[in-house]
Amino acid sequence: MTDIPAGTITVDKAQSAPSSKVRGYWGSVWNRLRY
Repeated sequence: MTDIPAGTITVDKAQSAPSSKVRGYWGSVWNRLRY
């Protein structure tokens, strides 16, 4: 799955949809990568 390229396109649609859920998902992913 290409989350990076699709993420840029999702960002535009994320503004309309609850971006809070998207932020929470990416936040957990970044936390795992940081660890």
